[in-house]
Parts: sequence; structure tokens; C-alpha cells
Amino acid sequence: MAGIWDSLVETLGSLLGPHGPPVGAQAQSFAPGDFSVHFFLQIAVILLACRVVGWIARRAFGQPQVVGEMIAGVVLGPSLLGLLFPSVQAALFPAPTRNMLYVGHMRPTSGTTIIDVADPRAPKVVASIPVREGWHSHKVRVCGDIMIVNQEKFGKSGRGDIG
Repeated sequence: MAGIWDSLVETLGSLLGPHGPPVGAQAQSFAPGDFSVHFFLQIAVILLACRVVGWIARRAFGQPQVVGEMIAGVVLGPSLLGLLFPSVQAALFPAPTRNMLYVGHMRPTSGTTIIDVADPRAPKVVASIPVREGWHSHKVRVCGDIMIVNQEKFGKSGRGDIG
């Protein structure tokens, strides 16, 4: 059983680790695909934790769902998960991914942009995916180093007819 657990931990570690080229003193950096993988994993973990803790708050304590969801934020943050299991929290929420902003543009400039906002006074575009004139994009899927972006044509009435 220990061998299976060790194998699982090693596999998850390699999936969640950086896959990009060396940057500065780091042996590897996060590639644009790594940021998207972490983003979707983080969203899934956050939503699951909110649903579970919200359900417990409602059923066991008679509190509104939103109270449980706020408690889930504390559970996943540095106050509890980071204190009790720092390596798990670091794997789920690595420092380089905490500063990424994903922007889907519905109007010109259309496309998808990933922005590093580590320094809010000097944001840096990490990746940008443009679209053809008359189109927009707002959905991104990533697998390894491949990023797939959904592109939709504006409505029949032109740019003002979105949706």
C-alpha cells in the first residue's frame, strides 16, 4: 500500500511541477500551460471545498451555505492547510500561480490574455491568444504544452450582438 501511495504522490508532484525553461536561479519555470492546469485544479478544489464545508455548515450547524463557504476559504488558506500541511498547500497553490490573471476579451481587443500581476504597478503579459476580426474567445483548455481556445463569431448584427 505504501508503494501505491508513494507512486501517487510522485505522479502528482510531476504533474504539478514546473515544465518550462530555466529562469534565473530556478532549474525550471512554469510554462503557460502549467498556469492553466493549476488554475483549473485550484478552481475545482475551491468549489469542492465550498460545497462540502457549506453542506456541513447547513446540515450540522443550521448555518447558511455562504458561512460554510467562507470557512472553506480559511481551511484552504495558510491559516489551516498551510499550517498543518504546508507541502500540500504549496503544491496546490504555488507562489508563481498566485499572481496570474486570466482575461477573456469579449470586445476588441478580442482574444485571451494571461497576465502576471505579481507587481500590480507593472503587470506583464505572459501569453496572448488573438482571434480573427469579427470573432471573440473566452474559454481556454490546456493539456501539457497545448492550449486550446474556443472562438465564437459575433452575432448576426455584428460586434454589438454578443451572446
